[in-house]
Amino acid sequence: MKRKAGLMVHPLQKLINGFERFRSEGIDDPHLFSRLLEDGQKPEVMVIGCADSRVDPGVVTSCKPGELFILRNVAAIVPPYGPDEQPHAASAAIEFGVRRLGVKHILVLGHQACGGIRALAEGTVGLEFMAPWVGVMDDARRIVAGSGLEPEAQLLLLEQAAVLGSLRNLLTFPWIEQRVVRGELTLHGWWFNLAEGRPMAFDPLHQRFVPLSDTIRPIDHRVDVTATGRAAPLSLEGFVARAVEDAGMAPFPGA
Repeated sequence: MKRKAGLMVHPLQKLINGFERFRSEGIDDPHLFSRLLEDGQKPEVMVIGCADSRVDPGVVTSCKPGELFILRNVAAIVPPYGPDEQPHAASAAIEFGVRRLGVKHILVLGHQACGGIRALAEGTVGLEFMAPWVGVMDDARRIVAGSGLEPEAQLLLLEQAAVLGSLRNLLTFPWIEQRVVRGELTLHGWWFNLAEGRPMAFDPLHQRFVPLSDTIRPIDHRVDVTATGRAAPLSLEGFVARAVEDAGMAPFPGA
């Protein structure tokens, strides 16, 4: 609980107070919610972000209700396509966003100091549901571990490589790949720098994360679509090799 004027404020009361402030001060358009109820949601952008309380996609992008379709989970992970009899929460949200809402852009948003990625890197998950979940990115962990970089540099690189791994997994969904090839859907990878409070964007031409600018190059660029018309997988080895090169080290053996 937080203390206010000598009294302890219950955390849920803080939320209630926040709702009241939002209703009275935070809505520029008083008819926004009635219009959203009547017209339904029509977001053009889907954000797949981490459940981390410090990186709320709607807050950090200053978006209003109805503008983003958001999926949040541990480490902003997208599993590979694999329909079966079991429930798949992440895949269900992605399917609804793409096949029902018709989003035009999917943005995977990773971030600095991600607890799920650190647990994966250090092998200290120790939780029955979280361990297999972050294990989806074990290929990225293995490739980054062979980079020869210092541990903290590896951790940062793994956070970014996991974004690429999720983008690569998105392309295993046939109805996503088809839309990407037809130019109906674009994919983007961002990584939020908590220390500086700003996002970095993956540049597929140069295989690195760069400061976000007005020029947004999606993953469906020519470097990611082969001459056969099928979306090619993103190369984790190539990304790590470029990071090693940028660090001024010997060539990465997986390059």
